[in-house]
Amino acid sequence: NVLQAVLQDRLTALASASLATRDDSITLSLSGSQSFPTDDPEAAMFAGVSLAYDHQFTKWIGVEVGGQVVDQVTDSSVSSGTIWTVYAGLGAQLSPLRF
Repeated sequence: NVLQAVLQDRLTALASASLATRDDSITLSLSGSQSFPTDDPEAAMFAGVSLAYDHQFTKWIGVEVGGQVVDQVTDSSVSSGTIWTVYAGLGAQLSPLRF
């Protein structure tokens, strides 16, 4: 078995913005990547956006919900496509222990 790899030049960008109050926060993130040269048969483009919302009910319990959409495009139909992700979580935090 022979393993082959090709190094590619890639430009990647990430932008994120958040807004927070005492009990709530919301975050929007955008990401993207493009390999060069773009006409290379192994070239790939990636773009994604995610949104997350967090609410703290009390000092020790909170909830977070969010979602993400990612799109990848290559010349190969096997590795191209769109992925949707949605999640929800419940978190608990204990007071710090002091020794």
